[in-house]
Amino acid sequence: MATSQKADLRGSELTRDQSKIELQKSVSNADRMILKAPMDGIAVMQSIRRGMEFAQARAGDTIYPGQGFMQIVDPSSMVMNATINQVDAELLRIGMKAVVRLDAYPEVVLPAHVYSIGAVPVAGRRPNFMREIPIRLKLDKMDARVLPDLSASADVTLDSEQQAALAPLASIFQDGPAAKPFVLVHSATGWQKRQVELGLKNNVFVAVHSGLTQGDVVAIDMPTEPRASASGPPL
Repeated sequence: MATSQKADLRGSELTRDQSKIELQKSVSNADRMILKAPMDGIAVMQSIRRGMEFAQARAGDTIYPGQGFMQIVDPSSMVMNATINQVDAELLRIGMKAVVRLDAYPEVVLPAHVYSIGAVPVAGRRPNFMREIPIRLKLDKMDARVLPDLSASADVTLDSEQQAALAPLASIFQDGPAAKPFVLVHSATGWQKRQVELGLKNNVFVAVHSGLTQGDVVAIDMPTEPRASASGPPL
């Protein structure tokens, strides 16, 4: 075999070997593009930045290492991602009961509990000086209408009382900061002043341990006459 033929053969062998290497790289890259779900569930696409806008990932987009673009959601075990004002975060504890309401289905009320509480605050949608703590609520009961990425709200029960009378918060009066609270109860002779012992309260109602009984009618404004007409609903 002539020297030139040997050189051509050797060049062809090198080209063949290089092509095998390129083929192996292509197969390896193709394998890296196959995503295997670690669990059964629903694939939910997330929005990624594309130029000056956010949109779902599509063919041709560049996905960088560590960048999230999809989630696998188990429809039988759903959680709600939420945030709470940093001022109120100290009141929460893991395991506290809550109720979740879906904006799309106002009639759906689902029981839940606090599943996790974030350790680092994040910037909220309010002005930058308002920070929020991320939390997760795990739904204790499922509904077929619950889908990933639905907007929802939640009320967390910080504490509770059983068999307590409730009075409107506006019906509680005090003569001074150190004075005992009292209510004005409507009677046949006018408004009667009664001191009350208070319990838990929210922004609307307060629990009354003593001083009121079921059916009492209380004033929600300080009466100006013995028989003022302004009164709250029966307890």
